[in-house]
Amino acid sequence: MKIKASLLSLTLAGTFILSATPVFAEESNTLFLRREDNMEARVTKQEERIETMKAKVTERAGERQERRTDMAQKHAGNLETRFNEMYKRLSTLASKIQTRINAVKAEGKDTAAAQTKLDAAKASLESAKSLGQEAITAFKGIDPAKYDEQRSKALAAKDKAEQARKAFMTALQDMKDAVAALKALRPTE
Repeated sequence: MKIKASLLSLTLAGTFILSATPVFAEESNTLFLRREDNMEARVTKQEERIETMKAKVTERAGERQERRTDMAQKHAGNLETRFNEMYKRLSTLASKIQTRINAVKAEGKDTAAAQTKLDAAKASLESAKSLGQEAITAFKGIDPAKYDEQRSKALAAKDKAEQARKAFMTALQDMKDAVAALKALRPTE
């Protein structure tokens, strides 16, 4: 009886194991498929994140380009205002100095030195005006499409603006020298 009982228990155990094996295989196969689906979902999410990041980078680059262009346009406007104001003031000053030179000349004094300085100041003033207009035009003409071209054009415009500023300062110094020459003609009291 012991043999029959052990044989029966072995048969039952074998049947149980064999009947459970396809379930384990099916479960492991299902588990593998779920892992594969999860992996595909992760890869898809990662690709979406990469695309989103690329779009943001492109958008930021466009915004930076717009800011550069806006800055160049704003700078051109500021230069135009500043240069026009300096030209206006220095032209007015040159007219006043010319009037004073004419008055002193009418008194019979030699105003050649003052007139020479004033003529040099007027030439510097006209040079500054043309350089200033070139700088303003250069800043306004910056194309926002390509940064490399924009950079070189901006540097060239900056150089022109600096040359114009120096020409305005030269004109001012020449006018100061003309006034000093006129003061030297005054009688000492």
